[in-house]
Amino acid sequence: VALRNRMFVSHSKVVSLLLAIMTMITWGTNKIAVKYLTYPVSLYTIDFFVWVFIFHTILSLTLGARWFPDDNKDAFQNIFDIIKRGPSHYWRQLGGPFIAGATTMGFTLIMFVLVDGYGLTSAIPLLFGSSMLIGVIITYLMEPKGNPWLIFIGVGVLFFAVVLNTISSNMNQKCQKKKMEEDAKKAESSEPAAAPAEPAAPAAPAAEPTAESAESITMPLVEEEPKKLLSMKAFITLGISAAVCDVFYAPCTAMGKDPSGVLSLSPYGVFQIVSLASVVVVFPFAYIVMRHPLKGPKCGWKDYFGASWAQRWPAIWSAGLLALGNFGYASAGDSLGYAIGYALSRGTLLVSALLGVFVYKEFSGADCPTWTTQIIALLLFVTAILLEAFA
Repeated sequence: VALRNRMFVSHSKVVSLLLAIMTMITWGTNKIAVKYLTYPVSLYTIDFFVWVFIFHTILSLTLGARWFPDDNKDAFQNIFDIIKRGPSHYWRQLGGPFIAGATTMGFTLIMFVLVDGYGLTSAIPLLFGSSMLIGVIITYLMEPKGNPWLIFIGVGVLFFAVVLNTISSNMNQKCQKKKMEEDAKKAESSEPAAAPAEPAAPAAPAAEPTAESAESITMPLVEEEPKKLLSMKAFITLGISAAVCDVFYAPCTAMGKDPSGVLSLSPYGVFQIVSLASVVVVFPFAYIVMRHPLKGPKCGWKDYFGASWAQRWPAIWSAGLLALGNFGYASAGDSLGYAIGYALSRGTLLVSALLGVFVYKEFSGADCPTWTTQIIALLLFVTAILLEAFA
């Protein structure tokens, strides 16, 4: 680890690898916040990027600050120095990360919507798997760093793991559907015994008109209706569109480096510009989703400003995780190379898969072939991450 330009950056490959793994964990974990929302996902996305910008600014003013030893540069001074060098430098070095921030906002907004509707095991493999191969190739062409054989073999293994993970998810959905049908049959067979209690059922609708039940977002409706409101064709179209947006992240953040090596945008400058672009762009695009939601009722700015702190809390802690992950990605990329850092960050698929299987029990009741396919996919995830680590 080294202290350069009065900011904390990593020049050790081992520390950079640990930072990349930290990025993998934090980026994979922050997505689960969508499962705890009590207000529309469009409002959550706005809060999410506002707090990402706040956390990035805090990091720039602490670890990236001028008082942090050992010379007279800091994150914001670094940005100003690039601007002083003229348009030929700042359009590339600042414009690239700004495009990365704008496109990653589009990717994240679609990701949250799809995870909210279809869950981690269906949305995440499609989104990250589609962008992973293209992103690593483009980034490596821009910055050929590392062993190309290990990088691309790792990408191939990881892509195959994504395919297997998607297959196991489809198999699991069939198992869950079969289980629900069996449970429904058992419930029907037990209905005659409970028949005398049925006349009391009309009292239940009396709870529906209450203000509390109208205000809260009822989870049963969210669970039952996503496939009716969002067709598979729309799901795949949105997923691929999001993946195209995500492809720009790695190569555009790599544009912050100065080809001549005179003055590159620091890791703190990278995520400061990225978060600024995201928070600027999120308002108009989130508003489109607010007025034309893929599921649930429409909402407006009155709903946004009326949200409680308890409702906003998932956005705050998930934004903190993303900011921490971005710091790790930028710092690791500075030493490992952004192609390797990007590929390792795709290991968020592994984190999401583990959370889906072991925490949220998404494979509970799955048969032996489904579990076998999922376990093979997880082992391939680990293999791919090790290949990228040794690259």
